[in-house]
Amino acid sequence: MCMAPPEWVERWDMPGAAGTTLVGGRYQLGALLGQGGMADVYDALDVKLQRPVAVKILRPGFAADEGLRRRFEREGRAAARLNHPRVVAVYDTGEDAGRPYLVMERMPGETLADRMAAGPLDQAWLRRVVGQVLSALAAAHGAGILHRDVKPGNVLLDHGEAKVADFGIAAMGEPSRTDGSHDASAAHTEVGMVIGTPSYMAPERIEGRPATVQSDVYAVGVLLYEGLTGRKPYLGAT
Repeated sequence: MCMAPPEWVERWDMPGAAGTTLVGGRYQLGALLGQGGMADVYDALDVKLQRPVAVKILRPGFAADEGLRRRFEREGRAAARLNHPRVVAVYDTGEDAGRPYLVMERMPGETLADRMAAGPLDQAWLRRVVGQVLSALAAAHGAGILHRDVKPGNVLLDHGEAKVADFGIAAMGEPSRTDGSHDASAAHTEVGMVIGTPSYMAPERIEGRPATVQSDVYAVGVLLYEGLTGRKPYLGAT
């Protein structure tokens, strides 16, 4: 893995960069909203259209890895293909100072995980939200895209209405058939690499087998169980 170019340090890692950094000559970064496994998400302003957006930027160490760069770019292409009211929209993709970025719809910030932190949820409300999540996943599955990391933190809420976010580990070219079987000829995540959040991963995923439609549905089942009981059915950090 090569070292990050000096301009990454100069442009992205200095204190006070937020609010002054213009990504792609168009997106003015604001506060850091969150950090995932490989990328950081910033509040931002699209100065051309004067609208709030969220910008997801691959971290320098990962951007230097060609395989991870391809996965991040694949995320952008996958998410941009989805046009559904229950999916967080991706507006733009690009690269700045050697770091790929995605520009997404800016949501208010509350997640289903935030709601669950207070304890079991109202059954009628949760049933409606889970229905919206399933609607988003059905659209993705119909487009040949698996999410592979469905969890409460990836369900964003806007006045109680749900949108599914972060198709960041979705696999292009790994479509599921209507029976949920896997196309063995399709491309998939690197051999030996299991990606996801352990508590929401179906058994076949943990065993290293390819994801299917059923894998996403299993995760929704875990999400529903947790929302109703206030705890996950199985616990484990690995």
